[in-house]
Amino acid sequence: MQIEGLKERLIFLKKNHEEVTCSLEDTSGWTSYRSLEVKPAVDLGAIMEEMRDQYERDAEKTEKNWKPGSHKKQRELDKQVIWIRKSCVTSKSEISDLRRKLQALQIELQSQLSLKASLEEL
Repeated sequence: MQIEGLKERLIFLKKNHEEVTCSLEDTSGWTSYRSLEVKPAVDLGAIMEEMRDQYERDAEKTEKNWKPGSHKKQRELDKQVIWIRKSCVTSKSEISDLRRKLQALQIELQSQLSLKASLEEL
């Protein structure tokens, strides 16, 4: 009973909608389009799977191209980099010390030149 009433209500609403749409088309020149162009959905899962496969192929290729002695060479290079960094830090400290000594010597030189000038005036 209730279902039949709802079906009748649905039929009435569809008919009413159709009449309103037709009257709008007649009075305003407005046209309703009921069909929509639906583009095919993009399968993101497939795209992600393809990207994952490509990444794994690249990783395997890199692993195969990695020479057996490369790990040893890499460790040696890492040691060299560490040594160079330590040397840079030490050199920067030495440069700072030398700059301080230079400033002290310049001040002492100015002092001695001032003393010489004052002694020559006597």
